[in-house]
Amino acid sequence: METKRKIIDSAKTLFARDGFGAVSPKKIQQMAGVGQGSFYHFFKSKEELALVVIKEIADEERKKTDLIFSSGKSPLSAIWDFLTSPRQSINGDPIGRFVMEPGLSEGPIKEVITEHFDYLIKVLTGAIESACADGSLTDSASPKELACAIVAVIQGGYVLAKGLDDNKQIDMSVAGVLALFEAVYKN
Repeated sequence: METKRKIIDSAKTLFARDGFGAVSPKKIQQMAGVGQGSFYHFFKSKEELALVVIKEIADEERKKTDLIFSSGKSPLSAIWDFLTSPRQSINGDPIGRFVMEPGLSEGPIKEVITEHFDYLIKVLTGAIESACADGSLTDSASPKELACAIVAVIQGGYVLAKGLDDNKQIDMSVAGVLALFEAVYKN
């Protein structure tokens, strides 16, 4: 299993840095220090490996999110913690970056991406509803619309960070949404 783990970890690193389309199986093999036979022993294709990688990343992201929203803090504090949690922005969102990759917009990888974003929106919607119920947020906007806006701001922050080659862009995007919450929605 050590060889398989090396392949998966190398693919994670390369997909994050270069994007799925720019990474060949040979690049993955070289980084992992394994031969072609080892690669194809574990994975039929780069797409099959990508599915394993994205499922693993989605699992890791879900665990981080679950930890934030099950911390026992108030719903509003959990939303703040989610928004301000550290992100490695220059390479983009580890799941969101797969959305625009040619050939990955349908099938099992698309299903994992959809489940991930549906999950984030559901968790954030629940937290916003709870914050409205406890009076820490006004109910002047739809909780689901706010949840979608939060996810969109984070994804947009990743795009800005990558496009401008500036890690501060995601922090500024998050600061902007926090300021909006403070100014418009918080009681």
